[in-house]
Amino acid sequence: VDPFHEGGDCSKIDLKSFVLGNFNKMREHCPEAVWVLQEWGEPKSYLAESMPDGGMVMVSLSADNKDPDAVDTTGAPWCYCSVNYFGGQYSFRGDAQLALLNPFKHLENNTSNILGIGMMPEAVNCGEMIYSIYAENTYRIAPMEPDVFIRKYMIERYGSENERLYEALKKVFY
Repeated sequence: VDPFHEGGDCSKIDLKSFVLGNFNKMREHCPEAVWVLQEWGEPKSYLAESMPDGGMVMVSLSADNKDPDAVDTTGAPWCYCSVNYFGGQYSFRGDAQLALLNPFKHLENNTSNILGIGMMPEAVNCGEMIYSIYAENTYRIAPMEPDVFIRKYMIERYGSENERLYEALKKVFY
């Protein structure tokens, strides 16, 4: 459930009551239910304030487009995610360097409630480098150096090392 995700007029709705009513209905059917909420950069505090502890997890859908200090989940537990290729658009979206390094900055920050890293693809046939970064980060305990990642990606994707290709990939990455 993600109310008002794409906007809309909610000025005549008691939002806290609305959220709590939905949450209680979820728990009525599944007592352990957790509301997974999409966050696009402006989390709605009424959502986090209306939930009991352990009742909500936010997935940040634009985490790799932000500085680590700019991600605000209003104190709720959250996952570092991103949606970059809206409807399969073939332009490079997201920031590869931030996607590679920032999840670990959040993990090092004792005030962050980050739970993990996830992928939220709208198109997996676009942006192979970004999705490779997310997959790589899911099992690491420390960030990979960018140049090491680029070389690893080059070999995994294209089968061998090539300096011209490496230089081209660096331009995409940085």
